[in-house]
Amino acid sequence: MRSASTKKRCCHARSKLRPRSTAPPRICSTAAGTRSPESPAYSPVPRPGEVVSSGRSGPRSRRPSWSGRVIWGTGRVATARFGSNVVPMDFELTSSTVSEDIARRVRTLIHSGELGPGDRLPPERELSERMGVGRVSLREAIRLLQAGGYVEVRRGATGGTFVTELNRPYDDWVRQMRSRVDELGDILDLRIGLEARAAALAAGRRTEAHLAALATSIAQLADADSRTSFRAADAAFHSTLARAARNKRLETAIGQARGEMFVPVDRLVYTELVETSRAGHTAVYEAVRDRNAGLAASAMEAHLEQTRLELHEVVFGSGVRT
Repeated sequence: MRSASTKKRCCHARSKLRPRSTAPPRICSTAAGTRSPESPAYSPVPRPGEVVSSGRSGPRSRRPSWSGRVIWGTGRVATARFGSNVVPMDFELTSSTVSEDIARRVRTLIHSGELGPGDRLPPERELSERMGVGRVSLREAIRLLQAGGYVEVRRGATGGTFVTELNRPYDDWVRQMRSRVDELGDILDLRIGLEARAAALAAGRRTEAHLAALATSIAQLADADSRTSFRAADAAFHSTLARAARNKRLETAIGQARGEMFVPVDRLVYTELVETSRAGHTAVYEAVRDRNAGLAASAMEAHLEQTRLELHEVVFGSGVRT
């Protein structure tokens, strides 16, 4: 009688002599469907545009990245697989760190005129709470803004973080517009599309409080005694009108588009600028007050076309049109 160890050695020897199976690989049936190594869905590495699901039941399955995270992409163009179609998706990359995103948000406020030269940013703790970010990330964002010439930090009892006179950022913005001839026109075209629509919506959705705020901003514009107060009054009018449209997505888009502009007010003829802006704002206000959506949209378009002409004179001179 053979011992157990002897039987084990014999079985091992017989398994070595058994020929390898030439049958096709076994197909696995899973909750996600039937797959085999020959199937296009069977891949150890996700293909461009595919997302690996996070479900824990069964083997890993892949879903179309129609609304999910795009894993692969080339440059600024990624692909989304939807059924049997591969759809190219062109998108702008956003800020890569929290600090860069904070700095971008503050720059947008400065560019749009909601923060101007000499304005003091809230204290660090208050600002971090309002923005929903950590204080370490906020400090790094302030350093980025300092490096760009947007803010300066003053020490002492009356110290804090203050917006500079913005001379360097103005120069940088003008150089950027000159190096990208079409960009200024693209930004203004976008603003016209967004803000003309907002004006039309505001004509039907505005409240008496909105009208009062618009009238106040026009009065402040007429009484502006400095370029800083002019920019603040101008920003107040446009942001109030965006709120009066009562569309959060449109309001956000308008804020972002206005943040790409950086009107170098000190290089424009100041008295003419105040008068043309006041006239443009008044025309929009009266149309919104009278609930005339078509007239409100055309008045806003005319106002922004005037802005296009004024900026053109500063950035390019009189010989170039965007």
